[in-house]
Amino acid sequence: VDLREETHGFLNGIPVSWYGNDNEQNIGMDLAEIEADEQKRFGSLPGTTITAYSADSKKARSMEIPVETWMTEKELAESEGFGYLRLPATDHEWADPELIDEFIAFVKTLDTDHVWLHVHCEAGNGRT
Repeated sequence: VDLREETHGFLNGIPVSWYGNDNEQNIGMDLAEIEADEQKRFGSLPGTTITAYSADSKKARSMEIPVETWMTEKELAESEGFGYLRLPATDHEWADPELIDEFIAFVKTLDTDHVWLHVHCEAGNGRT
């Protein structure tokens, strides 16, 4: 279960995110709009070289990536035989009640004897 509202995907198999201030660039967008943004931003990158920055330290480190391929997290998960559900929740806020209801309805459909559920957001301590 992917709870990230932020635009993200994989370039050459490397996980990347498109960041705005406080992860707020997609606030108010529904899933279709977010997926369209990912297609627009990442779909145009193969054949180009981008500068990416590491977000895992206080001092940003840049790296040049000659982009050959890109894919969504859903495409990657499904290519490895996993199911995938994206429920885009805004970072630093409570999820909308409808989103919570959708998650609960999804969980109720699972065969708990045969399912391993992985839920993630960005840092693993907010939305999850």
